[in-house]
Amino acid sequence: MYSRRGKYNKKNKHFHKGSKFQNRTFHRKKEYRHQDQLTEVEVGITEFVSNLEGFSGIIKARYSDFHVNEINLDGSVAKLTNIRVPKDFISKVEKFDYKEVIISPLDLLPQEKWDAIKNLLNSENDDKVNLEADNLSKEDRIKIHDCIKSHFGQKVVASTVMVEEKKYMQFKKFNKADLDRMKKGIFVFSGQRTKENMYIFLVYKEALDTMDACLKISDCLRMSPANFTYAGVKDKRAKTTQWFCVRKVEPWKLLNRTKLLRNVKIGNFSFNDVPLKLGQLQGNKFRIALRNVTGSDELINQAMNQIKENGFINFYGLQRFGNDKEVPTFQIGVNLLLGKWKEAAQLILKPKTSDDPFEDVSKAKKIYSETGDAGKAYGVLEKK
Repeated sequence: MYSRRGKYNKKNKHFHKGSKFQNRTFHRKKEYRHQDQLTEVEVGITEFVSNLEGFSGIIKARYSDFHVNEINLDGSVAKLTNIRVPKDFISKVEKFDYKEVIISPLDLLPQEKWDAIKNLLNSENDDKVNLEADNLSKEDRIKIHDCIKSHFGQKVVASTVMVEEKKYMQFKKFNKADLDRMKKGIFVFSGQRTKENMYIFLVYKEALDTMDACLKISDCLRMSPANFTYAGVKDKRAKTTQWFCVRKVEPWKLLNRTKLLRNVKIGNFSFNDVPLKLGQLQGNKFRIALRNVTGSDELINQAMNQIKENGFINFYGLQRFGNDKEVPTFQIGVNLLLGKWKEAAQLILKPKTSDDPFEDVSKAKKIYSETGDAGKAYGVLEKK
């Protein structure tokens, strides 16, 4: 019998993969994972808002019962409709037609410049040859590019640079840095490049919170999740669609690297001049299914009509208060609002029964609660 963690031994009831210490650590963490949770009554949620009779039902029985689509500042609802890179996304690296072969380079270049370019191949330094280009037409520059390509292939690269307000064609020996630069590319959308190659795209996810989805995507690209920004954090137990923003990553690479991700799909690319920031959205559109509803059809229709006519202010729910019973998040917030910094800090550092007592942070919290010595508590933390 096999498992993701390795081969399972029925007789000894443990996995062969990993050390005994790792197995003990896994089971120990599982033991302390449970925490007492708050109920609605404990935070004062006891009454129905309307005058209608209440009815019961089950919400989020399945994650597919809860759909969330982000609404951006323009009022557009996020819907994943295209999982391909748009044709308008093209590489800024210019492409030339090398069909015409120039037989004599001296028809285009002075003898000393041609000799200097040939000497680049034998040079061990990062030498460059500059040819003044202010008086050269675009056609002339293309012909010179063709000439260099036909004689040296990819061993010599040419580019146009500005030096002291003068335009030059610059030639140098090809190296790996040039290849990396070409791979990174500079993108244009509808003929215009944007600042720092930044673009937005849609992320559709199931049974994942936004931060987990961001980590999965960044892992596929072997980059920091800090490179990605988004306007809001969406529910884990739901099917959600929202905008992400990233820079300096080719969209085709992003698509190819993430196409095998489970429960995550991306698409609908478009360029953006500024990064997304938390709060840059109008709100969210919800589609919610209730199961095991006990009310009559008449009562349910009345309730739905009232919501349709008057709306519903989504102020209340445990997500606004936190669900940790030992250290309620709302109590920390109340102390912060009252300027009681010490009380807020003490609540944050309060030991909980759900903490793993073998973790350094748990040990530090216990020392601080017993001695009040922050320096001593800090001393047990692992330094990274």
